[in-house]
Amino acid sequence: MNMILTLRLGITTSSARHCVTVPPYRNLLFMVILLTAGRAQDSPEFSTGRPGHVETIHILPRGYYQFESNWTPPDDGGVIMLRTGLTQKLEARFTLDDLFSESSSNLGGVTAGLLMAIREDGGLPGMGVALSLSVPDTDGFQMDAAQINLVFPFSKGLTDDLGLDWHLAASHADGELAFSFASLLGYGISERVGLFVGSWGGSPMDAMSDMSLSMDTGFTYMLRDNIQLDLNGGIPITDNGEAVFIDMGVSFRLPN
Repeated sequence: MNMILTLRLGITTSSARHCVTVPPYRNLLFMVILLTAGRAQDSPEFSTGRPGHVETIHILPRGYYQFESNWTPPDDGGVIMLRTGLTQKLEARFTLDDLFSESSSNLGGVTAGLLMAIREDGGLPGMGVALSLSVPDTDGFQMDAAQINLVFPFSKGLTDDLGLDWHLAASHADGELAFSFASLLGYGISERVGLFVGSWGGSPMDAMSDMSLSMDTGFTYMLRDNIQLDLNGGIPITDNGEAVFIDMGVSFRLPN
């Protein structure tokens, strides 16, 4: 079965990419990967929310646990997300944000939330909804600065090898409402290698004329049926877009 990547329109509601030159958690991730690498037989189809900025509509099967992480050299920190399926249409996720970035000491914050599938891709695009709460860690967790994020992801397969994902989102923090979007068009070069190009941006609701825009592109590689590696980079389109970056990621699912 060919791998399909998708184009995503979506929201980016927090600082996008943060990692360290040598992330302390990287060795732990590789240890878990090595322990699970030989046990990926008969597992459900693998799907991640990486790379790109678009929220996925695909729910992790019940009873499975999946880790998705990134590293943005040399000093922008990293993110680790844990996902687990609760029911056929609902999953829970927990994220450690801005790990060891220059802007934080060890941990920049945490995010917890739920993703629910509403409709599978068919005649109409697939659709979901994600609700999350992000709490920054600035000399302690700041609940009064917490951000609520509401995302509506969509997905549409265009051919067997080409797909489009997008999402629209809103966030609320410190009394301010903001809008964001993201998109990703993906192409399966082979069963294990994929290529994508995406865009994203956003702005406060009262400053829509000053919306930021950025784009990225990259590759994914299925190391095993339950392990995906990715390499991507991005540039700003507008003056207030995200600075140039290179990002590397790994996603893996623990056997059931």
